Amino acid sequence: MKRTKSGLRYFLLSCIVLMAAVIMVFSLAAVRKPDLHSCVSIARSPSIKPDYVNVTVPPNIAPLNFIVEEPGDAYFVRLTGEAGQCIDVLSGNPVVKIPMKKWKNLLSENKGRSYLMDICVKRGKHWDRFATVTNRIAEEKIDPFLTYRKLATMFYNPNPEMGLYQRNIETFEERVLLHRRDVGNACINCHISSANQAGTMLFHVRRLHDLGPGMVIVHNGSVRFETHSMTPRGLISLTSIHPNGKVMAFAAVKMGFFSFMGGGSNNDRLQFEYSADLGLYDIETGEIKFIPGLSTPEYNETWPNWSGDGKYLYFSRCKVIWPMPKPGEEKVLPKNYKDVRYDLMRASFDPATNTFGEPETILSAQDAGKSCLQPSVSFDGRFVAFFLTDYGVFPINNPESDMYLMDMKTRTYKAMACNSPQSESMARWSSNNHWILFGSKRRDILYTRLYFAYVDENGQSRRAVELPQEDPMKDETDLRLFTTASLLTEPVTYDKNEIIKAILSQNADEPGNASPKRNEGNMPGEQQR
Repeated sequence: MKRTKSGLRYFLLSCIVLMAAVIMVFSLAAVRKPDLHSCVSIARSPSIKPDYVNVTVPPNIAPLNFIVEEPGDAYFVRLTGEAGQCIDVLSGNPVVKIPMKKWKNLLSENKGRSYLMDICVKRGKHWDRFATVTNRIAEEKIDPFLTYRKLATMFYNPNPEMGLYQRNIETFEERVLLHRRDVGNACINCHISSANQAGTMLFHVRRLHDLGPGMVIVHNGSVRFETHSMTPRGLISLTSIHPNGKVMAFAAVKMGFFSFMGGGSNNDRLQFEYSADLGLYDIETGEIKFIPGLSTPEYNETWPNWSGDGKYLYFSRCKVIWPMPKPGEEKVLPKNYKDVRYDLMRASFDPATNTFGEPETILSAQDAGKSCLQPSVSFDGRFVAFFLTDYGVFPINNPESDMYLMDMKTRTYKAMACNSPQSESMARWSSNNHWILFGSKRRDILYTRLYFAYVDENGQSRRAVELPQEDPMKDETDLRLFTTASLLTEPVTYDKNEIIKAILSQNADEPGNASPKRNEGNMPGEQQR
């Protein structure tokens, strides 16, 4: 009897849903497209989410679907390019989904030109027409693939849903590269590549059950799990692979995590680096060396990033002005943590000998009046994107964090047009030097989502474009953080099963299954911390 009643309830619910869908279809069929010239003019731009208004878009981007945040009974959108046919979308709800094929035609036929977007809302018996939106289609494409870590909120959640994903920017195709469920619920993060190519890639793994931290390294078609990512200086955490794919710069970090409850501030979490030293990891041999001049006891050196030609390593550095916790002592947030500010630095590099020159200050925290963090250099070496915050080392935790662009020809810098009142962080360049991918909390303060912005040959930037979704309601209901994103010119091809096997192996250092032995010593002249 219970089964029969349950089945009946399911049948009735299905009928109700079906009837509602039929009513909606017939209601929409009764609505005709408005004559734009007969609509009531509204002298302002429409409110839409994402905010695809007055933006510059790549010519290879998926349709910019959106939600019209204006009350109404029906919705009509017309996209018109200078060439080709217009696109009409009539909807009985505020969700606007643009047909893929028609969108691709609009982009290809109007590259380097603009397209117009007219949005009309039916209210009662009349249609309102908002001010026409003009968006520009760039000549230059963006690298078509994107990798990122996506996880459910980590606020007060020690075991969040988490995975590494790949997204095709030209479509809505998303695939799981590795989920934490595949590897015993280990923490996986910081997926990076060499020169936006999939040939050499790396990501970190924090294994459970006392197996310790490690790194998965994909290089020349082979996969290995490196188990020696914990060094005497700290955990290898922040990494950048050299364009030649042979070496990796890293920051070995000792860090503390702190939360602030009920403070009434958007900045309710803080990560503090007690110590950070830069080192060099040989991807082929597994040898680790700390870098003289870039791993000194009086400074913290962090956020390494190679220039596109591999001749410079950019990083952030600050003077150590706090007491170091003793071994075994509980980590306490220093009282002067808001006085900690980092300089923007670089050092020359000789890839033939793997040696560095003296560190050079690009922008001091004193001159900027801020902390200079997370440098990201364009592939031609012309521009450096970086973030300025009031203090600290992690821009993602500081609402005032904005992205700046420095012209290395003149050493002048300016705020980018894609900034918002909330935090911006983690910039990555497209390989043609015209697009910057970054994270921002502008939507709702709490969740970092992915955006990209156009940069012209003179360093002039445009408004941010949020990564489009097939269903624009997804970002309203699927509340997940997007972090450590990277652009790729080609899709990831490594064998997921091989990676799972390497990570789960408790004998990862045995021949044929893991990293070679290495010398964890210092480069000549390097000081011990």
